[in-house]
Amino acid sequence: MPLPKIAVPKYSIVIPSTKRKTSFRPFLMKEQKVLFMALESNDTEQMFSSICDIIKTCVDGIDNPMSMPMFDLEYLFLKIRSKSVGEVVDITVKCPTCSKIHPKQINLDEVEITFPPDLTNKIMINDTMGIVLKYPCLHDAIKDFTKMDADGIVKFVCDSIEVVFDENTTYTRKDFTEEELVNFVESMNTVQFDKIGSFYKNLPHLEKTIDCQCSGCSADFKVDFRSLSDFFT
Repeated sequence: MPLPKIAVPKYSIVIPSTKRKTSFRPFLMKEQKVLFMALESNDTEQMFSSICDIIKTCVDGIDNPMSMPMFDLEYLFLKIRSKSVGEVVDITVKCPTCSKIHPKQINLDEVEITFPPDLTNKIMINDTMGIVLKYPCLHDAIKDFTKMDADGIVKFVCDSIEVVFDENTTYTRKDFTEEELVNFVESMNTVQFDKIGSFYKNLPHLEKTIDCQCSGCSADFKVDFRSLSDFFT
């Protein structure tokens, strides 16, 4: 006689970048085991690969998590983890005044995505011409931008451009060559290129702020959490 099957609950969720409603389930022990092995490896790529596998398995309608905006990926995993292990996470924070360490707790169900005011991925290069950029995905997030030379930065921007448009025509990736795109980006002046940099400095992100008071020196301070790693350190 076969054993009875354990019912797995489903929860509703909204994808932050698209506002699309879908549902997800908690991860199971077999999936948690793989995740723990990845975390213990201290290999960033292996850890994120495991997180992507969990999102693909647990969230309905997600076929390629690696191509999702990074803030979507982090948000979905945080919510899955909340329903799988528990919504409360134990962390430690350091007093900036006396360096005393304090234990704290964060409720993951209270963590949301912060969207900067007037956020848009449509960047106007001049009065009549602009580009549409994609939000950075996992592949972009694991790059070390501090080690990029000028050519590497130009390539990253080129890879991020989805559309080029002017007052008469809209050009998608199939309409131009890689060489044409590189020449287009390299023809920008500093002010125009800085507009792209501003977009990447003001991306949507996880955010939770906790108020603290040091039991050692009585200093009041705040701690901001803005990325997935902040909630599990």
